[in-house]
Amino acid sequence: MRLPVLALTMTLVIPIPVSANPDSDYCAGELVLTEIRLRQTLERLRATNTAPMPQRCAVFREHIRVMSGAARIYGQCMRGHARGENVGQMQGSVADFREIVARNCR
Repeated sequence: MRLPVLALTMTLVIPIPVSANPDSDYCAGELVLTEIRLRQTLERLRATNTAPMPQRCAVFREHIRVMSGAARIYGQCMRGHARGENVGQMQGSVADFREIVARNCR
């Protein structure tokens, strides 16, 4: 059972360029992966809509993690109005879900 946790931990320590160029291959790839991750986490939210709260809490926490990562990638790899709008939306949603977790999860 420790293997998935170790794999998740290892994916979280992969270095990300501090000043990624929005036109770089790195950013193009990360933006695509971010979109995929967001779609997957939204599907997990829908799939657990009627599940017991402990199961939903785990999905809420994962959703927060994915949205926080999306905000970071949008901040590094987007420009102008789209950057501000996407980062702001992710940060607002993270705050909303943190409140849900604080009220409903242990």
